[in-house]
Amino acid sequence: MNQATEQDRDVSIGVTTGKAKDQLPAAPVVVYFDGNCALCRTLASFMGARIDSNILIFLPSHEERISQLEVELVNDGVKKRLSGEEAWAWILGHHPSLQELNWLAQKLGIARGTSKAMRATGELLRRFCFSCR
Repeated sequence: MNQATEQDRDVSIGVTTGKAKDQLPAAPVVVYFDGNCALCRTLASFMGARIDSNILIFLPSHEERISQLEVELVNDGVKKRLSGEEAWAWILGHHPSLQELNWLAQKLGIARGTSKAMRATGELLRRFCFSCR
């Protein structure tokens, strides 16, 4: 994928790339997590307490088991669901507590790797979670 195409894809999902910055959607963004997982509930509570609920809402998934974090964006009435690395990339770019990490990753050219590492860390931690076994 060439750099322009990758940048366009990033901006379309609301990820700050350092070259172009997208505006936050008008409606709150919904982050779905595994409500059966104690680790996921704790992380969602921690992150949710540090951001305005008009921007980001953390909700347990309605599915019995959700295998990875999902983010639902609504722009101009059109819903778009991101999961895995794309979801983490969106959160890194827009959650106030993580914007410095995102900025550093952008400057070092490792933004994609940081999203992958966040997803992989979540998957690893879930292996140790007693409620996920």
